[in-house]
Parts: sequence; structure tokens; C-alpha cells
Amino acid sequence: MSSDPTPMPADLAPRENVFTLMWRRFWTLWHIKLLLVLIITPVFLACYLGIQKLMIGKGRTLPETWIDDLAGFDPWWVYIYVSQYLIVPLPPLLAHTRPQLRALAVGLTTTSALSFIVFLVFPVAAMRPPMPAESNWVYNWLISVDGVVNSFPSLHVGLSSFVAMYAHRVIDREFSRPARLTLLAIIWVWTLLICWSTMATKQHYFVDILGGFVFAYIGHRVAWGGPVDREGGTDKRSPRSLSV
Repeated sequence: MSSDPTPMPADLAPRENVFTLMWRRFWTLWHIKLLLVLIITPVFLACYLGIQKLMIGKGRTLPETWIDDLAGFDPWWVYIYVSQYLIVPLPPLLAHTRPQLRALAVGLTTTSALSFIVFLVFPVAAMRPPMPAESNWVYNWLISVDGVVNSFPSLHVGLSSFVAMYAHRVIDREFSRPARLTLLAIIWVWTLLICWSTMATKQHYFVDILGGFVFAYIGHRVAWGGPVDREGGTDKRSPRSLSV
């Protein structure tokens, strides 16, 4: 009779401490993550800022909804608005397979490219009010560098929503159920606050938020292309590797 213990089901096996797991994943494939940052960031900024230069003096306005009115205008929401630059990198840092990182690159590229095309063919001007008498330096910096004719769709919402959807793929069953639900709840609440901040700073209309969600969903579907297994691999319809 064999003395080997019966293997424990994966869902019942002891799990790493959530912070240990996150730290390990942070450093997994770090060279690919760094390369993606060094490639995607300058290309994105070149396209985003270049389109603003092309569209100076152009743009139409959209009708405001009761939700836009409810949001009002408060420049202090800019701190939540710019926190988008913090939330976007977080789920990708938990990616631990090459297919996951390839999906990230494809999804971000798709979401951004579709938005850039709309900026060019259907420029919409933000309903930004005159500079308030009492403001803050972050809001002052924002309006000094950000144009007003790239309102629809909201890329802030698009990119934040895409990484929130992406989080459901990379925060997988290796995390305990309570840890997974907590992390996903934090990411989605943060994303929804960013959505509200886009209206409260008058950078975007409510319809821009809807457009951002739609483009994020398209980017998400294009990125994965097919079912993904628990270990982060993909089936034959999805990319299996990331060439570096």
C-alpha cells in the first residue's frame, strides 16, 4: 500500500499570503513589463499630444444630461482624475504569464487606437468652464497640458475600465476568494470614482463615459480572443507567447 498522501484539490491547497503572492508576481517577467512601459508610453503620448496639435480650434459640443448637472464642477476632483495614472499599471503588475502580457499590449493598443481615430474624425470639445478663482496646482497643470477637443470617448474611462476588466483575468484562483473579491472591489470602486471625476472636473460628458466603457470592452474582447485557463494560458484561438 502506498504511503503517499492523497493530493489535495487545488482549491483547498494552502495559499501564499496575499502580499507575498503580489510581490512575487510583481517581479515575474519584470523585463517584459519594463519593455512594454518603454514602448507603449512614448508611442501613446506621441499620438495623444500629436492629435491635440492637429485639432486645435476644432470640435463640437454635446448636450449635457441631468447626470452632468448632478456632477457639478469641483476642481478638487482632479486628484481622483489624475489617479488614473496609478490604477492603470496596477493589475498589469500582477500578470505572471507571457500570454497575459501580450493581451495587455493588444488591449491597450486597441482601446487607445479606436479612441484616437474618433478624436480625429469626430472631435468633441470638453465643457470646461473658465479657470476658477480658487483652484489648485494640479488642476491648473491639467488644463495647461490637456486639450479640449478629445472629449469623446473618455480615454481616462476607457483605460481604467480596460485594466479593471483585465484584473479579472490576472487576479485569479491563486488568490484566496476573499482576497480576490477585495482586490477587484477596490479596483472597480476606484474606476467608478475616476468616471465621476471626469464629469466633476468638466473634462468629459456623461456620454463620453459610456463611450469609454464600450471601447474598453472592445479592447478586452480583442485582447483575449478566446477562453483563458486558470494558469493564464490560452486555447488555440488565443496568443500563446510574447516575443521579446
